[in-house]
Amino acid sequence: MIELQTEARSFYWCLLSEEDEQKVREFAKENNVGLTYAVEELWMRDEIEIYRYSTESDFSTEKIYNVIDRSEKEEEEEDEE
Repeated sequence: MIELQTEARSFYWCLLSEEDEQKVREFAKENNVGLTYAVEELWMRDEIEIYRYSTESDFSTEKIYNVIDRSEKEEEEEDEE
């Protein structure tokens, strides 16, 4: 048996509620920033919910590491018996 860890990234399409959309638009206008910055800032402040209406659209494995071959250990344990 081979055991390993992976690092993966998920991509989501998210739809803001009308209330959260209004907060984002107001923040962007009041602070003269773009919508992306407004969403990030309000989300980090926990003032909007970005995953309430979301759909996972893609999944990507970024890295594979810590590969451990368990079969060698299993064979050694069987030999000891």
